[in-house]
Amino acid sequence: MSEITYHCEGDYLIPDLIAPESPKIDIWGYRRREYLRKYKNPICTGLFLTGKLNAHLEEVIFSELIYA
Repeated sequence: MSEITYHCEGDYLIPDLIAPESPKIDIWGYRRREYLRKYKNPICTGLFLTGKLNAHLEEVIFSELIYA
Protein backbone atom coordinates (compact mmCIF):
# COMPACT_ATOMS: atom_id res chain seq x y z
CA MET A 1 0.00 0.00 0.00
CA SER A 2 1.32 3.45 -0.84
CA GLU A 3 1.94 6.03 1.80
CA ILE A 4 -0.40 9.04 1.93
CA THR A 5 1.15 12.48 2.17
CA TYR A 6 -0.55 15.49 3.73
CA HIS A 7 -0.27 19.25 3.48
CA CYS A 8 -1.21 21.77 6.13
CA GLU A 9 -3.98 24.33 5.62
CA GLY A 10 -4.46 26.39 8.76
CA ASP A 11 -4.94 23.95 11.64
CA TYR A 12 -5.91 21.03 9.37
CA LEU A 13 -3.93 18.33 7.61
CA ILE A 14 -5.37 17.68 4.14
CA PRO A 15 -4.43 14.45 2.31
CA ASP A 16 -2.78 14.86 -1.10
CA LEU A 17 -5.12 12.61 -3.07
CA ILE A 18 -5.43 12.38 -6.84
CA ALA A 19 -8.76 11.29 -8.30
CA PRO A 20 -8.61 8.39 -10.75
CA GLU A 21 -9.06 9.20 -14.42
CA SER A 22 -12.71 9.09 -15.44
CA PRO A 23 -13.65 6.46 -18.03
CA LYS A 24 -14.20 7.52 -21.65
CA ILE A 25 -17.73 6.19 -22.15
CA ASP A 26 -19.84 7.44 -25.06
CA ILE A 27 -23.61 7.26 -25.53
CA TRP A 28 -23.46 3.61 -26.63
CA GLY A 29 -21.55 2.70 -23.49
CA TYR A 30 -24.24 4.33 -21.35
CA ARG A 31 -26.95 2.51 -23.28
CA ARG A 32 -25.10 -0.78 -22.87
CA ARG A 33 -24.83 -0.14 -19.11
CA GLU A 34 -28.58 0.49 -18.86
CA TYR A 35 -29.28 -2.71 -20.83
CA LEU A 36 -27.02 -4.70 -18.53
CA ARG A 37 -28.65 -3.21 -15.44
CA LYS A 38 -32.19 -3.99 -16.67
CA TYR A 39 -31.84 -7.35 -18.37
CA LYS A 40 -28.46 -8.83 -17.37
CA ASN A 41 -28.04 -7.67 -13.79
CA PRO A 42 -25.83 -10.59 -12.61
CA ILE A 43 -23.39 -9.91 -15.47
CA CYS A 44 -23.39 -6.17 -14.70
CA THR A 45 -22.81 -6.84 -11.01
CA GLY A 46 -19.98 -9.27 -11.74
CA LEU A 47 -18.24 -6.80 -14.06
CA PHE A 48 -18.65 -4.03 -11.49
CA LEU A 49 -17.31 -6.07 -8.58
CA THR A 50 -14.24 -7.20 -10.55
CA GLY A 51 -13.55 -3.65 -11.71
CA LYS A 52 -14.05 -4.49 -15.40
CA LEU A 53 -17.33 -2.68 -16.06
CA ASN A 54 -15.82 0.64 -17.17
CA ALA A 55 -13.32 -1.11 -19.44
CA HIS A 56 -16.17 -3.12 -20.97
CA LEU A 57 -18.27 0.01 -21.53
CA GLU A 58 -15.32 1.85 -23.12
CA GLU A 59 -15.00 -0.95 -25.71
CA VAL A 60 -18.62 -0.80 -26.84
CA ILE A 61 -18.87 0.32 -30.46
CA PHE A 62 -22.15 1.03 -32.24
CA SER A 63 -21.47 -1.32 -35.16
CA GLU A 64 -20.81 -4.21 -32.76
CA LEU A 65 -24.22 -3.67 -31.21
CA ILE A 66 -25.98 -3.87 -34.56
CA TYR A 67 -24.19 -6.90 -35.98
CA ALA A 68 -23.66 -8.87 -32.75
